[in-house]
Amino acid sequence: MAKSENDSVPEATPVDEVPTTGSSRIARLRILGVIAVVVIVECTAAYLYLPSADVSAADDPAELEQRVEDLMDDEVAQLPDLSEDNKKEVELDSFQIVYHDVTQTSTYSISFTLFATIDKEDAEEFSQRFKERQNRFKDQVMTIIRSSTPEELTDSELGLIKHKILNTTNRLLGGEKPLINGIIFTEYRFAES
Repeated sequence: MAKSENDSVPEATPVDEVPTTGSSRIARLRILGVIAVVVIVECTAAYLYLPSADVSAADDPAELEQRVEDLMDDEVAQLPDLSEDNKKEVELDSFQIVYHDVTQTSTYSISFTLFATIDKEDAEEFSQRFKERQNRFKDQVMTIIRSSTPEELTDSELGLIKHKILNTTNRLLGGEKPLINGIIFTEYRFAES
């Protein structure tokens, strides 16, 4: 049995001659479309998440330091003038307060001298108003001290007590603007017995 060469092996057709149908072209276009969408989404994500040139430039330490200094200068320029040139310290009074705390069964002895910082241009107005209300001021200070807790009275900066005295005194003095800028304690002594 002899086989002929033509019968045993079918002849191969070149790839270029493979008939293409319309559905295979659509499939190729869909794949290209999906790839294009993925590339566009990745580019958009990169654009949104990568820092801009301004932020990237701030990575330079010298430039970053300059930006911080500029921001701080702007903030400092907006602060009110607290220089000592236009301030004056005025002695308000000296206090020696002894009181008994019923809840703690303790007696506290507190002594201090109280000063206020005022603007120099307000000195005359402050002096007049304070002289008229001096006894009410003393009463308010003693009330604030007696209503304070031992923790407030032993605070190293006496921050809460200063704040209470400042607000109470400015309300007591009245006027269009607060006359007292700050409260200063000197010769402060606190003893518990």
